[in-house]
Amino acid sequence: SDVILRSSDLVSFHVHKTVLSLSSPFFADMFSLPQPSTSSSSPPVARDDDGLPVIEMAETEEELMTMLAFCYPISEPDIADFRLLTRALVVARKFDMESMRLRLKRQLASFVTRFPERTFAVAWAHGMHDVARAAARESLRAPLATVQYVEEFELVSGGALFALLKYQRRCVDAVL
Repeated sequence: SDVILRSSDLVSFHVHKTVLSLSSPFFADMFSLPQPSTSSSSPPVARDDDGLPVIEMAETEEELMTMLAFCYPISEPDIADFRLLTRALVVARKFDMESMRLRLKRQLASFVTRFPERTFAVAWAHGMHDVARAAARESLRAPLATVQYVEEFELVSGGALFALLKYQRRCVDAVL
């Protein structure tokens, strides 16, 4: 490894700049910037005991482990936890990791039947309109009066929720 990512909960990941750069234009740009020399007046770069640069990350250990699983050539993680999947999508967007985002999109689609409203909100928030449409269709399976608030509604505007309710109302009207 040639750099360390340190999670917000202080777990260190020894990683390779090349792998991160190939996975993310964000990291590619970051690693292409000139590094300050030891004699410059800029603040020193944090280093570990072996002299490797340490990058303090806002993400948790779990989020970084998930991100790195999509960066390195290992089997794609199957994320069974909806909240982790949602957080992983945020990481993919933050670091401009399009391949990770597309692979997570497929996994998000697998939640449509179990969590249609939650999936709708996350898909809408991340511009995944085909998954949002599938989730809206699936939301029709439950009686409209039983739709409950889900925390993922915080990710979208009132306009998105209005679009979902309008769609549901149009479907009911068409059936009637």
